[in-house]
Amino acid sequence: MNVNYLLIAAVLCMPVLAFLWHFWESNIRPMFIPEAEIQKLATRLIEIHGDDAYDFVYRHEDRAWHYSEIYEQAKWGRVGKAIRQKQSDLYV
Repeated sequence: MNVNYLLIAAVLCMPVLAFLWHFWESNIRPMFIPEAEIQKLATRLIEIHGDDAYDFVYRHEDRAWHYSEIYEQAKWGRVGKAIRQKQSDLYV
């Protein structure tokens, strides 16, 4: 009887562990990237690609999504947000 409860507990823990891993990869781990590094990357991409910098970042974010690279997707999302902010400051 105890084995059945142990099996049920193990099966119920799997979705919880998957959720926690996904939350770590998409929300917590990308916050450890220093803001200075994100801003430097955004500035560099604007210098290289100009007005197409956000399109470049969007392609990388979309590629990360297709290949289930959660951390990369979140990183490129932060870079894209920084680029949008920098470009909106240019056109004000």
